[in-house]
Amino acid sequence: RAWPARFILVAVIVCDLSVFDRTILNKMHEQKLGKNYLEQLLSTRELADFFKSQSGLFRIHLEGDSGINMGDVFGVQTTRGSGVTMLKDYLPAFLSTRGLRLLNVRYLVSRGKDSQQPPIYSNGPWKVYENSAYCPRAWVVHRAIREPSTENTQRRLEEPDFDPLRVA
Repeated sequence: RAWPARFILVAVIVCDLSVFDRTILNKMHEQKLGKNYLEQLLSTRELADFFKSQSGLFRIHLEGDSGINMGDVFGVQTTRGSGVTMLKDYLPAFLSTRGLRLLNVRYLVSRGKDSQQPPIYSNGPWKVYENSAYCPRAWVVHRAIREPSTENTQRRLEEPDFDPLRVA
């Protein structure tokens, strides 16, 4: 006898809440636009499993402006994060020609981008390319050069004969 009243009460509450909560409509709209970031993030699970199966310490770099942070979700070391702070000198070093090498980036991940080299792994739209010239996580050098400014340091990093594995 009480079940019809309970059903009506639940239906009224659900209908009333749907007026204030448009996430269902927004999710469908975003999915049509290809901007369902949760779905994109979850699609990187097999990528994360691939990276975890590789030996050694390394980072990965997700190319493009995807906004996906698989590192925090799946425990993979990446060059990006959703942190709110960043060192002032990080971005120029990161964007330099040797930036990914210096930051221990072994794998580059892109979404559907074609490259001159074949991917070593692919899963759906994701393609993984290996950066064989990556530096180890830490190393010892026997020579250090002190530059008076950040700009000079940046120029030094860009010099063709500069070897970060020999000089700091």
